[in-house]
Amino acid sequence: MKLTWKTWIPITMAILGIFYALDARVNAQAQGPNPTGPVVILPMHSDTSPALRTMESLPQLNREILEIPLHPKSPEINPNANSIDPVVQRALPEGAGMPGTDQNFEGVNNINGVLPPDTNGDVGPNHYIQMVNLSFAIWDKQGNLLYGPVNGNTLWQGFGGPCETNNDGDPVALYDETADRWVLTQFAINNGIECVAISTSPDPLGSYHRYALNVGGIPDYPKLSVWGDAYYATYRNFGSGFDMQAAAHNRAKMLVGDPTAETVIFSISSALPTENVDGFIPVDLDGFAPPAGANGLFLGKISDEAGSSQDALVMFEMDVDWTTPANSTFSAPLYMATAAFNDLLCGDLYGACAPQPDTGQTLHMLSFALMHRAAYRNFGSYQAIVANHTVNVGSNQAGVRWYELRNSGSGWDIYQQGTFAPDANHRWMGGIAMDSSGNIALGYSVSSSSVYPSIRYAGRLASDPLGVMGQGEAEIIAGSGSQTHSAARWGDYAMMAVDPFDDCTFWFTTEYIQTTGSAPWRTRVASFKFPTCGGPSGTLTGQVYDSGTMTGIDGAQVVAAGALITQTGGTTADANGVYTITLPVGTYTVTASAFGYVDGTVTGVGVLSGTVTTQDFGLDSATSVVVEGVITDDTMNWPLYAQINIGGGYNGGPIWTDPVSGYYSVTLPVGVYPFEVSAFVEGYTPQTTVVTVTTTLAPEGGAATYCSTPNIPFPDDPDITDSLVLPDSGVITDLNLQITAAHTWVGDTTFTLTHNDTATSVVAIDRPGAVGGHIHWRGHRS
Repeated sequence: MKLTWKTWIPITMAILGIFYALDARVNAQAQGPNPTGPVVILPMHSDTSPALRTMESLPQLNREILEIPLHPKSPEINPNANSIDPVVQRALPEGAGMPGTDQNFEGVNNINGVLPPDTNGDVGPNHYIQMVNLSFAIWDKQGNLLYGPVNGNTLWQGFGGPCETNNDGDPVALYDETADRWVLTQFAINNGIECVAISTSPDPLGSYHRYALNVGGIPDYPKLSVWGDAYYATYRNFGSGFDMQAAAHNRAKMLVGDPTAETVIFSISSALPTENVDGFIPVDLDGFAPPAGANGLFLGKISDEAGSSQDALVMFEMDVDWTTPANSTFSAPLYMATAAFNDLLCGDLYGACAPQPDTGQTLHMLSFALMHRAAYRNFGSYQAIVANHTVNVGSNQAGVRWYELRNSGSGWDIYQQGTFAPDANHRWMGGIAMDSSGNIALGYSVSSSSVYPSIRYAGRLASDPLGVMGQGEAEIIAGSGSQTHSAARWGDYAMMAVDPFDDCTFWFTTEYIQTTGSAPWRTRVASFKFPTCGGPSGTLTGQVYDSGTMTGIDGAQVVAAGALITQTGGTTADANGVYTITLPVGTYTVTASAFGYVDGTVTGVGVLSGTVTTQDFGLDSATSVVVEGVITDDTMNWPLYAQINIGGGYNGGPIWTDPVSGYYSVTLPVGVYPFEVSAFVEGYTPQTTVVTVTTTLAPEGGAATYCSTPNIPFPDDPDITDSLVLPDSGVITDLNLQITAAHTWVGDTTFTLTHNDTATSVVAIDRPGAVGGHIHWRGHRS
């Protein structure tokens, strides 16, 4: 069954150019007894973007390789400290069983001609987002590319100011599991601005609330985290000197696009005036939320090699008062003495020590900082944090020092620690996380004079001996080339994330080299899971097929919802409609859906431990409706050549209007569809209109659109009459009318609309006509 609807979507000409307001800045205690702060600022500018899927990439620059600067701090080095590491793991355990990868696909490569990549990425229920210098991309969790790669500042098109015009990098991508939102950032460094975007929905291809935050100075190496009451951040700020800063961004306000979202900033450097403070990072949430009212946490390290009196981890807490931000407080430092380590490599904290085959060029280690992320978990009876940094295990060989911190109610302390260096290869630039069963995974770069820069990962089960990566090592991808650029930059960070779908699957991303060259870095995205995580499970499988043709439906979505949030899973069927989901033991309501079909749902589907449950779905075709209309200029009513991206599951790609008439037509099943309209000509503001497609032309008390195409002769004389009959009853309170006609004679033309019952008459058109003239009129009458 096909019906025809007509829609007219006017879009508005935008005034190009955005003026930034000066940010409000209050130093609540700048002249008082507490030099650490707080400083409270408001956004310089904020808005809500069009849908990301409607934005085309800004042009990439053709240039020589550009080094993204890392501003080094120059601490007082003590080369005589030379600590001996007592917790080095010098061998892989026998019978180690590190799981292989489930997904392993190519990420964004060096399409912008820069180094280093600053590779990071996070995973949500259905998507993976990776950001690098200076671009990003979005995939589904099967590794299918959905968007990009595009320039990093593509997300800030139309925003104005340095966030739009600069593409400076140092990006961070995080999934906010509690809010089911995405947070993407990068800086405009020479303007002192951090650019922050928070998705308005779970859809990473939709719109974003965007903010420009003037944190001042040169906010180098920004790191971000998700917490209950704030998005916490750290900045290595080089303004008038160096200042290691801790910040809190008002998460509740940012999630709704509030332009008054405050940022509170404290100085870690001022809090530790006698220490060499650098490379602190905020603690980032995985899994269950921290206890109610828990303060934001910041973690860093100090070392005797860098001029301190001891090797230690240092933690601060920030207690933010969002009612009166100037009343926020920053705690005294908590020192946690570590096993001795040496963080000098080739004589400093930025040492280029990692060798490569076929070249004398070595790679930077960046041992000055804790690596992104410090990952937090709340297990109820205790809280845990895992973190890592690079150390010298002897003779300038790099290894990864890792920690698990715990708080069982009496405060934070180091529960276990180790340094992973099981052979003569260099391992550095780590990323670490913990799954919901307490297992730990560590990813990193590896190289030597005989091993090209590659990506590997190691891990331990919660039951393994403390301080040991007891499951050994596996490889994500082996490099086959070396990087020869004299800047020697590598990293500057990587990221290990945990899938919120099962709270068990790790996702790691970092760089490697495939072909020898100046800076031909590539990146990889891989996932893996310890089989012991998550308790007993079973398999749900079956086929989703067309009930009429009995053929499988390619790309059908299957979602199984259990009684607990951790018992929810979903997947996409293959080309034959076959799906498979591994689920915790339980009873599920399972729904199969596909575009153009009526959803099918089965309740009470049981999944048993170690067994396979089969549930097939035969889906009926949904009624299709022809939706057509015209895109016009909102002021002049002329037709526009425009692209329409249709959401709501439509998989036919963008459609375009006729470039002359502005007309479009598309066949859609019954449903609700956002139409995101962007004019081809510059200067128009993109617009989203929600179109509800039903088989009923007019809901009770609602609006309806009717179309009549009489196709009758249009003579110079005599007059002609045609009737537009509305098939449904109701009261007409407002009428929008469009008439299209063409003629071959010269003479005045008048169109009159008359109500048959009341004889109420309105002249719609009264104007001269010429040979070959076309009349296109769009009007509004009440």
